[in-house]
Amino acid sequence: MRKNKTITFMRHIACFVILTVFIGTFSNAQQKEKAFSFAFFTDIHLSLNPNRCFEGLAQAIAKAKELKVDFIITGGDNVNIDVAKNDTATIRQLFERFKFIVDNSDIKIYPAIGNHDRYKGEWKKDTMLDEGMYEHYLGKSYYSFNHKGWHFVILNTVQHIDSLGYPCINEQQVEWLTTDLAEKENQLPTIAVGHVPLVTTTYIVNGKRVSPDLTINGAEVLKLLKQHSFRLFLQGHKHVYEEVFSAGMQVINGGAISAAWWGGAFREGTEEGFVLINAYKDGTYDWEYIDYGWVIEKK
Repeated sequence: MRKNKTITFMRHIACFVILTVFIGTFSNAQQKEKAFSFAFFTDIHLSLNPNRCFEGLAQAIAKAKELKVDFIITGGDNVNIDVAKNDTATIRQLFERFKFIVDNSDIKIYPAIGNHDRYKGEWKKDTMLDEGMYEHYLGKSYYSFNHKGWHFVILNTVQHIDSLGYPCINEQQVEWLTTDLAEKENQLPTIAVGHVPLVTTTYIVNGKRVSPDLTINGAEVLKLLKQHSFRLFLQGHKHVYEEVFSAGMQVINGGAISAAWWGGAFREGTEEGFVLINAYKDGTYDWEYIDYGWVIEKK
């Protein structure tokens, strides 16, 4: 009799454990219901060089569509115009071709500006100087938008604060950001994007010390973001895939669509790729780096 009671008790315990696991799994599934996914494409570096860069970008976009992302955000250095110097015809051609891709890829693309997207111009009073050419073709160099319960901020981190040309987010843009974050609906979870890093650990690359090459007021901007449901900062410029978690803030350097400027893997082995981010309805997210399969032609 006691044996039967013991068996019955053990069965009850087993049922309770199974039910608890099921309820926990069901609860987690509800909490982790995905709202949407998007792709972060940085450092595309389109040029007129014979490196098949436009073909490579088309392959990356096709991969993002295959992954069923809602949209693409670029991280700057979309076109390589600074190396064209005063060749305005080439500069305009590159911007026109990139704008055509943005407008005709059957997927929403939100661009950000990088240092290689800045126009140096032929004379100092040229109205297209700096971000002028970029904004002529692609719109404001900093802006924000909402998508399915999340807030996105696209920043211009390549403004210059003085004659030395250090990258920064100028005072006017910081004031705009302060207002934007204060006004966003119901303190939505926020993801911010900029080209030049706000924080990085890539001081040593391949055993050699390199310049960190940071936005000089990046710490100020991160502090401001942290006050407003900030979740993630996506950045580019370094061409390496890097994850930094500091003081409760997640920062990801998104590698590069072009890797080593369409010449193969970059330092530390970062392949041509992009970051896939999954955003969930509970305000959490996860991510992975996607190698979209680009192969350079061997000579």
